[in-house]
Amino acid sequence: MYKLGQKKSTDYAMDPDFTAPFFQRTDSRWKHTDRFNFAVSMSLGMPTGMVTTKRLKSNKHHIIDGRQRKRSIQSILNPYELAETLQSQFPLNKGASLVEWRERIGNHISGWFSSFSEGEVTKEVEGIWKGYFDQHKAKKPGTANKETIISMKEEFSSLGITLKEKTKKGVIEEAVKGKIGDGLSLTNEQKKAIRPLYDFAIACCGNRKHSPKDHIDQVLKSIGYVDLKTWPKGGPYLDHKPFYWVTSTKGGRPECKASVFFNHPELGLFHWIWEQYETKKRSDDFSDYLKFLSGKADSNIELTQAIAQFGSPTINYFSLIIKASYHIIDSMADADLAWCSLEKKTTVSESMKIFQLINDSGHKLTTFELLASWPTWIETVVPTKEKGSKKWKKIWTYVDDTYTEKGTDLKPPEMGLTKWDLVSIITDVEADGIDHAITWG
Repeated sequence: MYKLGQKKSTDYAMDPDFTAPFFQRTDSRWKHTDRFNFAVSMSLGMPTGMVTTKRLKSNKHHIIDGRQRKRSIQSILNPYELAETLQSQFPLNKGASLVEWRERIGNHISGWFSSFSEGEVTKEVEGIWKGYFDQHKAKKPGTANKETIISMKEEFSSLGITLKEKTKKGVIEEAVKGKIGDGLSLTNEQKKAIRPLYDFAIACCGNRKHSPKDHIDQVLKSIGYVDLKTWPKGGPYLDHKPFYWVTSTKGGRPECKASVFFNHPELGLFHWIWEQYETKKRSDDFSDYLKFLSGKADSNIELTQAIAQFGSPTINYFSLIIKASYHIIDSMADADLAWCSLEKKTTVSESMKIFQLINDSGHKLTTFELLASWPTWIETVVPTKEKGSKKWKKIWTYVDDTYTEKGTDLKPPEMGLTKWDLVSIITDVEADGIDHAITWG
């Protein structure tokens, strides 16, 4: 019924032949911390888990279990989404030194190999702060904060940890860092393995700004109209605008939407980087990407003019990000996923049951997701032969659109409409004036 093997994690993430079946979840349940820790695991060569797929007659694969991993690896390889994850995981002050990226990432990971985690140490230090603060507040409320800082410095000095900060937040962070250590529990090999992560963070921050995603947004924000008079209005603008422009912004001035700039399936920077990596060209010159866009623009004068707005500072900035992105991919490239491949003869109901059993633990499914994965509940109420009938044609279109929008494959052609299909689109068909009684068969 199945075969066991291995699959390169990066190949699995970027392979379009691995898709989600219709009964899969509609979104990713892994938070930024989960994704960051997964990236670290892959970099350090730690186990990355197993994926379960069903081989189709077309030799493509439906993902029974492993969609979260696929989506998470994609987000790690995607420069813009990785910048967002790093910014969420390590929100640093803009005035801090760039060296803090190495320290914060190193401290976070070293906590994995110690007897206590960063979270546990933080709670301990915050408890010490509260104890001193309550004592001083009872005596002199006006100077409680100042006296608490003095007491904290005295206590941690006795432990061989010197605290120099002058604010509550700074003292607590410095105390936590001192108790965990400066990544000293990591071996030189481990430090080398995670270096691409903080090198990438520093490349994104640019000019000492400690918000990787926000800084990318800021750099790209100006890539819009320069002179409103030089751009067509109305239909021509909507038909020929650059792919990365938002439709409209405050004041009617189009600007670059960073997520589209990176994620567009054909023209996005992320996909260009991956193609460069796969073909071993590995150009880290952002100008080459702009030439690629110019070649795709054809008669699109608007796109060609917009590209001309990328000046040398912007080109240099993104060239550094591209180079750092290749190092991220290199650090993940050797990570393998255990792979359980269900044979072609496995039925849809059997696949759904396996999905339901696997997901009985871990991230909880919603009620509808559980129902969707339960073979006995998903029985067919409208046979396939009714697909083109006047009564069901429009509703069937709604169902197909629903699966397309959530990023999963359409249902197998031999399956008709089920209870799950009809429940999932009932609000849409009601809004379109179709009697909800029809959708229940």
